[in-house]
Amino acid sequence: MKYSIILWVLLFLILTNGCERKENNYKSVYPNINVSDNLVTNDIGHENIFNDMNTVETEVGITLLFDPSIYNRIVYVDRNVTGLYFSTSAVIGINGLEQLKFLDTIVFNRVSNLNDFSFLEQLPQIKRIFIDYQTQNINWSFIEKLPNLEVLSVSSYRQSIISIDLKNNKNIEYIEFTSGILKAFPTLLNIPDSLLYLNLEGNNITSLPKDFDKYHSTTIILSINPFEKDNTTPSNVTLEFASEIILDQKYYIPTNMQYIRGANP
Repeated sequence: MKYSIILWVLLFLILTNGCERKENNYKSVYPNINVSDNLVTNDIGHENIFNDMNTVETEVGITLLFDPSIYNRIVYVDRNVTGLYFSTSAVIGINGLEQLKFLDTIVFNRVSNLNDFSFLEQLPQIKRIFIDYQTQNINWSFIEKLPNLEVLSVSSYRQSIISIDLKNNKNIEYIEFTSGILKAFPTLLNIPDSLLYLNLEGNNITSLPKDFDKYHSTTIILSINPFEKDNTTPSNVTLEFASEIILDQKYYIPTNMQYIRGANP
């Protein structure tokens, strides 16, 4: 019995000594941490990586195209952005907008070198397009690919003949071509009943088109034109200023937008 107790004591001492040596060997390799510290550090590390990934994933890069292409550049915008305001006169195109699934309003201000807006076909969800100060002739066929479009506003432009087919634009409410050089109405085909306003303020229009009956559901604004209203003029034609008639802010450029400007080469 006495010898048994001694053997158990010796076995305990041997096991204890082995554990201490193992811990000392671990500390000699990792002197500043222990097992529990290592677990916490890993947890924090993974959390930081996860947060960094989230930060990256909230932004996407879109490419501004210039001529020559060596000046092309990428700008980063919030993936969930609903409105973008471009004011870069030298840009000739934009790639990557299809990543912005919530983008419903887009503004182009003084993009005087941009005449191909076909890249907007990537945004079937778009509701409002504003183009201000445009000197190029635009092919408007891209409008047919935007079934949710409600507002098309073009001002300070230099295109004398405009033709747009609205066959796929059943939600369009407002079309504006103001401060331009139109001498006749724009050619609008397949006008839906949803079109509430056609704003042609500040042009050179002198008469109504022969097919004016197709505008039976639309208020036509012809202020600041040489057109003269008389007793034969249809009641839906007005010479009042647009600002006095159109009060709904959805037809005007919003102010709370992400601006992309000053990015010229």
